Amino acid sequence: AYEDTLSCYIKYTCPHCGNNGETKVPFKRKTFEGAKPVVFQCQSCNKKLGITKKMKAPGKKAPGEDLE
Repeated sequence: AYEDTLSCYIKYTCPHCGNNGETKVPFKRKTFEGAKPVVFQCQSCNKKLGITKKMKAPGKKAPGEDLE
């Protein structure tokens, strides 16, 4: 019940434009590039970026992930 109130504070360097920034987003995982990351936008170039739990490569399954 409390998960809707959680926030994620992110410090990042955008891989697209190189901008260093900070942002706060709701802690909600969404499907993005084949993974379930917390999605946010770069404040400079507005590209969508994602933070995943295990930081795997987008679009690829982790070993053992297809066992469900």
